[in-house]
Amino acid sequence: MRLFKPYWRSIAITVIKELQNRPQIAQQLSDLLGITVQEFLVLTKSFTLPYLILVRRQDVLRRIAQAHGVDMSVWSICVEPVNMAAILAYLLVQTSTDAERMVPALLRETSVQFKDDLADLLKMEPILTAFELLKMAADDDEIRKPKVSVVESLSLEIANPFKDTPSHTSSCNTCSSKERATKRIRTEA
Repeated sequence: MRLFKPYWRSIAITVIKELQNRPQIAQQLSDLLGITVQEFLVLTKSFTLPYLILVRRQDVLRRIAQAHGVDMSVWSICVEPVNMAAILAYLLVQTSTDAERMVPALLRETSVQFKDDLADLLKMEPILTAFELLKMAADDDEIRKPKVSVVESLSLEIANPFKDTPSHTSSCNTCSSKERATKRIRTEA
């Protein structure tokens, strides 16, 4: 199973795309790995949830929730820290003119329990989201890299706990190092 780890992102999405039309692909891959299809869905959820939310595949999202157990909902799986970061990062780098409206709207379509705007969603997992964006920047094509860098710097700004507080000073070592990193990222974009 470790052999596939570097390729989970692309393998999992390919299998999920064909899950409805050609379920034998998921079954054969699961057999190769020595696990069930349900276990495969749970194992690869952090890679597949973002794609499934983007393409509005509620049926497969519910199937993943069912694979977790009776008391799990799609919302509870999505808000797990690793999954939320992957979802936000993936949705933010999509070609949309208005990500601020698109991301919360897609999440609300997934579950009515999502009521936050984009800024509040990013505050849920800012560090993990920034990390996911950096991974995407390393893996993605040259066209989307500048957009990933800009969104990553936005995540750093949101993660700054001292922003807009009266006690914040320019001599604060923590903040000044974050500001330098943000400026460096912006100049590279």
